[in-house]
Amino acid sequence: MEHDRNPRHDQDKSWFEQAKDWMKEQWDWLTDDDYRRVEERPDELEVVLRDHYGDERWEDEYKRFNQQYPDLHPDLRQEDKDRTLF
Repeated sequence: MEHDRNPRHDQDKSWFEQAKDWMKEQWDWLTDDDYRRVEERPDELEVVLRDHYGDERWEDEYKRFNQQYPDLHPDLRQEDKDRTLF
């Protein structure tokens, strides 16, 4: 039986729970260990993306995440503001 999506349920989820489904759709290569790393330390998302994509593409993927979820995690927002991109 399929359940109707409850918007209040989405509001009650942690920032990570909200983003995890999107990350699974976009980055199907992420492992359970990767998800645990990012959930425990959000700044690890940058490291995970850099390890997978290399220096050329990781920043674009990181920006896509922040555009999709701009208000979810204050640490990620602040890091993005502080980051000087070349």
